[in-house]
Amino acid sequence: MLPVTSIFCAILTLIFMRLSFQVVSLRKRTQSWLRTDGNETLERAIRAQTSFITYVPIGVVMVACLELNGAPWYLLAFMATFLVVGRVLYISGVTNPNCHPNKRNLGIAFTFSALLCLSVLNILWPLYLFF
Repeated sequence: MLPVTSIFCAILTLIFMRLSFQVVSLRKRTQSWLRTDGNETLERAIRAQTSFITYVPIGVVMVACLELNGAPWYLLAFMATFLVVGRVLYISGVTNPNCHPNKRNLGIAFTFSALLCLSVLNILWPLYLFF
């Protein structure tokens, strides 16, 4: 069983669905089916969605690997929360044109930190168990 991964995967899926509905809604409203036709709001929404789908799957896989290897739930929850916070900060920073760029940059930093820590943990945790 992967209860921690399941919970965070569900949360991240809900965020992704919101991003997707936003893109579809903007495409319908602007009649821009394949391109953005220069619509900045649509471009920002697409950027948020594609960035989300680029980084989240590998993070979820790494959380699942740690959970399967018996890492403590609190470590998993902390790392997954770090990933969620990073993605939410990035989304709010990139979709809001009036938002300070530091919010986007902080989201990138949180996301990359979470992925880096998850990578290191996925190397060290099995070694710890093996030796």
